[in-house]
Amino acid sequence: MTDANNNIIWTSNKYVHHDLKFNSDEKSILVITSEVIKYKNLVVTSDCYSKRDLDKKKLSNWCAKDNIPELEKMGFNFKPKAFLNTFTSEKVNYEISHANSIYEIPQNIGSDTNPAFQAGNYIINLSVQRPRSESDK
Repeated sequence: MTDANNNIIWTSNKYVHHDLKFNSDEKSILVITSEVIKYKNLVVTSDCYSKRDLDKKKLSNWCAKDNIPELEKMGFNFKPKAFLNTFTSEKVNYEISHANSIYEIPQNIGSDTNPAFQAGNYIINLSVQRPRSESDK
């Protein structure tokens, strides 16, 4: 973060991939990061989101790499594809996930009837390679 004079006054200690914003409680920050990991004997990148306090302490964390079986059940397909990583200096074979934004769900009309839309849950714009369906064409 910078002040009004463009002086750097706060920074994340990890590479922030896309989104960085205050959470609705105004006491924490939502951060999307990219990690280099081993997956099926390949070096790949996988995105994570975390909620951090203003001293950068991680309060909660969710990573695609830790949820692959659940994501595959939802139709995501973790197969290698060509990828040029411009975000890290480490050479990787491909990217297994790519998150662009995160949003904390506020109280809303669906909060009481649909658990997915409960206040305090998060919407994450997460992309992984998956087979095209007829509805995508």
